[in-house]
Amino acid sequence: MEAPDSPPIPKHGPSQLLWGSIRTRLIALVAVVSTPFVLVVAGTAVADYRDSVRSARMDALAVADLTGTATAQFLGDALRQLEGIAQTLRPELLDPASCHAAVAQARALATFSLDVILVDRSGSLRCSTREAPDPGSAGATTTDEAWFRETMARGRPTVGDPVQGPYSGAWLVPFLVPVRGPDGEIAGILGASVALDRFQTLLTGVPQTPDALITIADGPGRVIARSVDPERHVGRLLPPYDDLGLEVAPNRWVSFGDDFGGVSRSWGRVELPGQGWQIFAGIPVDTILAPARARALKRAWVVGLILLLALGAGLFIQKGIAGSLAQLVEGVRAAAAGGGVMAPRGGPMEVDEV
Repeated sequence: MEAPDSPPIPKHGPSQLLWGSIRTRLIALVAVVSTPFVLVVAGTAVADYRDSVRSARMDALAVADLTGTATAQFLGDALRQLEGIAQTLRPELLDPASCHAAVAQARALATFSLDVILVDRSGSLRCSTREAPDPGSAGATTTDEAWFRETMARGRPTVGDPVQGPYSGAWLVPFLVPVRGPDGEIAGILGASVALDRFQTLLTGVPQTPDALITIADGPGRVIARSVDPERHVGRLLPPYDDLGLEVAPNRWVSFGDDFGGVSRSWGRVELPGQGWQIFAGIPVDTILAPARARALKRAWVVGLILLLALGAGLFIQKGIAGSLAQLVEGVRAAAAGGGVMAPRGGPMEVDEV
């Protein structure tokens, strides 16, 4: 007769099997319990990130708004001052014999300007306060200048786009107001040029967040003033941008994009009504997210430490349970073979009872 098959010999002892089984269940239990904590921390981090982005957008927009208000006030005050001077001029002052005295007086009153000129309605330059040789004596005309055509067409004070001075080559902004005759018709134009560095002073009084970049640009995007490295960028055109951003109020937008140096920023943009000038204020994205990242990392460390302590405590308790159960199994097998075995002590009460 063939001997009956003997039962298979387990590869692992009872203690190892119990240890593995309970450890697997313990790890699964810790994973299940920890999932809500992880989700809460992740959700808090996402909400914190969104709040930081929203706050940075509003901060950038507030800086742009303050700069825009200061710029609009300067433009309005300068035009009103120049307009008041123009109202005191008689059309006959366009005559070269009286013109130089008139512009000299206007230059003394318009302290914001570098130069004051008078042109007649045909575009001929009558006189100027420029120290360089005056091309007006040679019958120079300004009919091809955009500021002349715009002022004649609109018939009211105008701020032109930045132009380069004919002698210094420096960038200037022309301010122009019509000079009217007794019949109310335009007899000529009184113009004043303002250096772009004058607009730099508008940026110094604006409260800035750390690393904020403020830029004043005209309608086509030529830089008029810049809070960082203006010597290199004033007069340059801004990089083209396809994303106009999210309009949060009339003439006000928020967006994300890179500056000249490739730094990603959160931008607030304000457009001056009637002028077309744009004010940009940008805060680096890294500056925005750094506090949120630090808070998220701190929370992750705290949750991770709690989970490690819980897992360590669970493994310690599990070791005691598995050890007692392993002794119980060995003892039962020994008792079944006819031997006397002492009940294990020091384990859970339930094991002692069994």
